[in-house]
Amino acid sequence: MELNVEVIRVRSGNHQSSSLKSLIRESVRTAQLESGEGVIKFYTNKLIAGDYMVCLYWDKPVDEKQGSTVGRKLKIELEAHGLINHSLWIEQDVIDKQATTKAIKES
Repeated sequence: MELNVEVIRVRSGNHQSSSLKSLIRESVRTAQLESGEGVIKFYTNKLIAGDYMVCLYWDKPVDEKQGSTVGRKLKIELEAHGLINHSLWIEQDVIDKQATTKAIKES
């Protein structure tokens, strides 16, 4: 089975970046507890304050148009705080799937 990566990017103004970062962290913690599956990672842009990305890694099929239930919920929670880009990516040509999956879970 292929690995599905759901990406939610949020771009906000600098004036709310620290409060938004806290909100995203809390939303990710809650989503992780609710989903019980997959792996959820939170990233910040190294150069642009207020630019964030949440990646949800799924070993199961995900709705191609809307993403997962968890992803849709995160998107809705974050829409009021900035520009949102919600997309789904499917892993291609993996050399060692087990090593890739293990590395994601351990990081």
